[in-house]
Amino acid sequence: MAFPKVLSTDPDYYVKAFEERTKRQQRKNVLVDWTNQLVKNQLIGSVTIGKRPLKVLGVGSGSGEVELGNISKLLEVFSSIEVTVLEPSKKYIDIYKESLEKSKLKGLTYQWRQQTLDEYRADVGASIKYDIIFSVNSLYYVDDLKDSLEYLYKILEHGGKYCVILVTETTGCYRLWKNFSSLYQSVASFIQISSREVIDCLKALNIGYELERTRNDIDVTECFNQGSIEGKYMIDFLSQVVNLRESVDESTYSEFVGFLKNISAPQEGYGSKLWLESGWEATFVKKQ
Repeated sequence: MAFPKVLSTDPDYYVKAFEERTKRQQRKNVLVDWTNQLVKNQLIGSVTIGKRPLKVLGVGSGSGEVELGNISKLLEVFSSIEVTVLEPSKKYIDIYKESLEKSKLKGLTYQWRQQTLDEYRADVGASIKYDIIFSVNSLYYVDDLKDSLEYLYKILEHGGKYCVILVTETTGCYRLWKNFSSLYQSVASFIQISSREVIDCLKALNIGYELERTRNDIDVTECFNQGSIEGKYMIDFLSQVVNLRESVDESTYSEFVGFLKNISAPQEGYGSKLWLESGWEATFVKKQ
């Protein structure tokens, strides 16, 4: 049996699995709407830059769906913004560029880097500083969480702020990762973390933080429909393993699906659909 292949190592497959998961969330566009509100509440008015452009870093920017909305909110206050995008998927960068062009937003300059945070750090080090750093669902793929959080703090300008968003410790994905942690022992490109581990690391680093939380459950009904390609993509996203069924023995796969079913439940108003708890916590750190 082959070792499991972590989803992040296959950007094209990741896009397919992520898109399937996104289609099945309970509330559409909740991450965009929520983070736009966070920008207004936590970032605008909190960062002062004088007359120079605002410098923004996106870590794992994806297709820009979330990040571009956040930056458009910043443009309401900051007339000139320099954005550096770190994103390992060329497909996502191309989609982001297309969305940016369609947006007709003015006052933006972009630097595109098809890299992970670890690759960027190896190239640039701490020589470039930023006023705002966004990391939305991307720190699962760093080599060392504590080290990465300290690095993000180092590359903040004084008075700058970073926002790290990860799943909460009660979310179904996190419970799956922890229960089946042996799946990930052969790989180093995915760490099974939640916002709780971020908080623990920041406390160890003696770095202050603020928290915001939201919830948006996922319809996992198709995961229990044998032969469903949509269910396959969902299971692979939830496990963060490419072709989970072909990568583990049958008993492990059956145990995974059984555990998923046990932690899923119907909800009033949705008939027989099964829902998995899902939610995120945003951790804000300001450099004094």
